[in-house]
Amino acid sequence: MTIISSPAVVYLMPVSDQQITVGTTFVNLLRPQAATHAIITVESQPVRWRMNRNPTATVGSRLAVGDALEWMEPLVIYSNLLDTLRFIRDTAATADATLDVQYFAAQWMVAPEQELH
Repeated sequence: MTIISSPAVVYLMPVSDQQITVGTTFVNLLRPQAATHAIITVESQPVRWRMNRNPTATVGSRLAVGDALEWMEPLVIYSNLLDTLRFIRDTAATADATLDVQYFAAQWMVAPEQELH
């Protein structure tokens, strides 16, 4: 995670979207190279997720249908974090889960220097 510290205006521009099927084997996101931020919504069955470790059907943070993970703070770059996320369907799921993922890219414009009078 990188924190941007500059006198800039930051915009989050949509980059891509995906639907990912989550079954009994963990899956990673397929982050587009330009994507720095994301909103991940659980659509059909509960899932579990972890960073840097493999989740299981009973281990990991649980997300119910309708829950969302949002990594949208404009001054933080989440690329590395998004690359380490892993999802698996929860033990309570009766079928494979679907994740809707919206990706965004941070675009910043350095504020013009102001002349002091």
